[in-house]
Amino acid sequence: MLQHRKAREREEKLRRKQENKRRLKIQNEKRQNKRGRINESAPEKTSPKNRRFLPFLRAKLPAPLSPLYTLLVFPCLVNFALNLYFFLCNPTEEPRDFSALFFSYLLMLMLHTFLLALVKRSAVSASLLTAAVFVLGVGNQFKMILSGLNPLFLDDLFFASDAATLGKIIAHSDLAGIFLYMLPHVLLFLFLLTLFLLAALFFGYRLSPKRFRIPALAVSAILLFLTFFPCGPVNRTVLNLFFDRSPAYDAIAYYNKEGVLSGITGQYLGARQLLPEDYDEEAAKALLENPPAASENDWGKPNIVMIFSESFFDLSRLSDVAFSDAVTPNLSKLRGEGISFDMLSATFGGLSCNPEYEILTGSNLSFYPLGYTPYTMLYRKNNPYAADYPSVISELKNNGYSTGILSTWGAELCNCSTVYDFMGVDRREYNVSGGIKGLYPSDAGVGQKIISTLAAKEKGEPLFLMTLTAQAHMPYYKDKYDSYDLSIQNSPLTDEENDLLLSYAQGIYDADRMLGEVYAYIQTLEEPTLLIFYGDHLPILTHGGESLYDKLSYFHTGDALTDAARKYMTEGLILANFELTDDIDALGQDLLMPYVFSHCDVSLSPYWHYLISTLDTLPCFNLFASLDQDGNLTAIEALPAETRETYWNRRNLNAYLFALDKKR
Repeated sequence: MLQHRKAREREEKLRRKQENKRRLKIQNEKRQNKRGRINESAPEKTSPKNRRFLPFLRAKLPAPLSPLYTLLVFPCLVNFALNLYFFLCNPTEEPRDFSALFFSYLLMLMLHTFLLALVKRSAVSASLLTAAVFVLGVGNQFKMILSGLNPLFLDDLFFASDAATLGKIIAHSDLAGIFLYMLPHVLLFLFLLTLFLLAALFFGYRLSPKRFRIPALAVSAILLFLTFFPCGPVNRTVLNLFFDRSPAYDAIAYYNKEGVLSGITGQYLGARQLLPEDYDEEAAKALLENPPAASENDWGKPNIVMIFSESFFDLSRLSDVAFSDAVTPNLSKLRGEGISFDMLSATFGGLSCNPEYEILTGSNLSFYPLGYTPYTMLYRKNNPYAADYPSVISELKNNGYSTGILSTWGAELCNCSTVYDFMGVDRREYNVSGGIKGLYPSDAGVGQKIISTLAAKEKGEPLFLMTLTAQAHMPYYKDKYDSYDLSIQNSPLTDEENDLLLSYAQGIYDADRMLGEVYAYIQTLEEPTLLIFYGDHLPILTHGGESLYDKLSYFHTGDALTDAARKYMTEGLILANFELTDDIDALGQDLLMPYVFSHCDVSLSPYWHYLISTLDTLPCFNLFASLDQDGNLTAIEALPAETRETYWNRRNLNAYLFALDKKR
């Protein structure tokens, strides 16, 4: 009996000891969780093999490896995959800016920390970040194929109001061809992201204590907010610390240099820094104090009718493409009756509001940061200075003109309605249409609207009327028109590419016919009337993911500067119902109206007189190239001394008159 009792006591003692060990173990685990230490999730219930292998492998790995990979390595790898995808799709010789690439990693780190602090589990946060990065990378590349050169900008949100036009473009694009073109790089991108995500799922890190989650959430949110909030000193600090401020000639080169996330951020922040580093306010004021340039006044005070022709380009310049008939017979004929000249557009493939801004303000987009859109970013309703910016409209109204704009687009596109309010346009008509041809209002109907507006105007009151057309806007595809007036007889393109080019050519043919009809009507008017016709930019001509420009000899001369400039080169033509004797070879869209003013009997403010004084020295230029009076092409960085001084003076004056951050 005694032995049995002692045995029971030993068993009870052992049981209590084991119970105490179990209780201590539970308490220790609770303390570890409260201190923010690793709390590994239970292994996934997949297969018996996984239930044995994964926990065993996790147990063998060093404990700090899970938070190290989740918090630091995973964002770096995802950022690497995003940039690698962009670099492979858009190769350039642009050197990398490693400080900006490091900043893109910091952005990705902040984004993942914010998500992890919200959802606790790395499996969820990593999945969300991976999905967002995949959509960003592929969506960015898709937009670039559709728009030619422009990657995603944060300010693209301003164009959400024109979703209908974007929908038309996407619906009639060669989506299958684009998909096949993108597929190899997309598969590589997806493979890398999946590999990095699987590692994050394997580690299964969990950030659970609130005393760590809340500070992580707050710090990451504050840093992201400070980065993107439009605060001049903070924005400049970020740009100076991480970004190479030397200009890039296009967004592809800029994103290749800075990285995708840094490219988006740098463009967004740089777009708020309108003052050049060498800005001199006193020098700008002095330009406005100089004696006004003399005007010839040989045109009197005519009506001014301006046709802003969508994507217009003279296809007769393509020597290796033969059409069944002349695409622009009226343009060819009327060159001899008026003043024709080459222009360098501010854009390629889209953003017509930027050439329109140059026309109506005399400003030049080369003075603004990459990707800047003044209509949406400068003319905001809460900007108290916007009504004071120089404009053609206010200058003409001061000289007794009535002003009108006929637009085939909606009032909200590119913030146009607000811009016209600030400028003081007397009469605005939107969605102007005399019938649809293809997808948009026909040029023939728009021409009749111009004619009827001129017929109804008050006699003796000079009129400025600008018309924005749409028929020749992308997309271009075989069945865009029910019938064609032309055919392609010979070209270096495939049948599918010829169908695309013919669709574009029909739009140009109709624009040229409208030009002839409006000019013929103007000849019947008794009042002196000018007709100004020009293209805003060249179109995007892409089949699948391949550009037709790569197959056309006009854009491959062997000279890199000429090849680049020709994608931005449009044509202008000034006609009248009275004799025009002047002759020029090049004229910028920004200096078109100063040139007209120089021949008209109008009283001008000092700004416009100064612009007139630059016509002989720097008549036409954009971000990277310049055309002189004889049509000779020069790179901006190679301008001769006198021309460079004019360029600097204009940039300095532009900052004085238009820069927001100068007035803050």
